[in-house]
Amino acid sequence: MTCLRIKKAGELLEQEDIEIIEIAYKVGFESLSNFYKHFKEQMGHTPNEHRKC
Repeated sequence: MTCLRIKKAGELLEQEDIEIIEIAYKVGFESLSNFYKHFKEQMGHTPNEHRKC
């Protein structure tokens, strides 16, 4: 389940110009720090780094 949420977050980071905290909440994370932790574990980089690519 977390993998699907992180995948969706990655897509949103690439497509939409909304704040990372909004994306985290949109995909079901209640804690920004928890979102960052899971995102980095799965993707190998932070949401900020992902957005810059």
